[in-house]
Amino acid sequence: MAKVEKGSFISEPMVYKLAFKANNAVSEKFTDWLAVEVLPTIRKHGAYMTEAKLEEVLLNPDTLISLATQLKEERQARLGLEKENSQLNQELAGATEKTTYLDLILESPDDILITQIAQDYGFSAMKFNRILNELRIQRKVNKQWVLYSRYMGKGYIGSRTQNYVDSKGQERTSITTTWKQKGRKFLYETLKKHGYLPLVEQDDLAS
Repeated sequence: MAKVEKGSFISEPMVYKLAFKANNAVSEKFTDWLAVEVLPTIRKHGAYMTEAKLEEVLLNPDTLISLATQLKEERQARLGLEKENSQLNQELAGATEKTTYLDLILESPDDILITQIAQDYGFSAMKFNRILNELRIQRKVNKQWVLYSRYMGKGYIGSRTQNYVDSKGQERTSITTTWKQKGRKFLYETLKKHGYLPLVEQDDLAS
């Protein structure tokens, strides 16, 4: 149960909760009044009025009109809040269900090939490499794409080494560049700044 500090504002529902949980003469008197008088009257007649208020209603019909108006306004306000809360909950649920590309990156710590990243954006590896070149992220050296010096040593890329035998029967070594999780996050943020979005986020914008 929440702790109530001295001078704190206590809402009406909280008053009832505290009264039901408390163990003293005041709370016992209050809960007895609710259980013996108020709740049975509401169950029986659909409403509860003190004797003073009941006498006022009988002597002055305008009081009844005023009470009815207040009840109607309170009901409309409550329904309005319920509708607003329902809409907010639906929006929150929708936002929670949406998966961003950054979420996918963070869920996959393994190094991956540029071909796989290109597919996430709907491009071929050739087209995607060309875009990264235009953005001055990488350049081609001896038929291989390498990062510009300002991006080297930042933990963006790795490599895979594969041994194979060529058509002449000679053993060869092939080195393929891979992108680490940190590098993929860098690509995502940089490409987004230049208007390139992965397919999963393009779908979210279209919906």
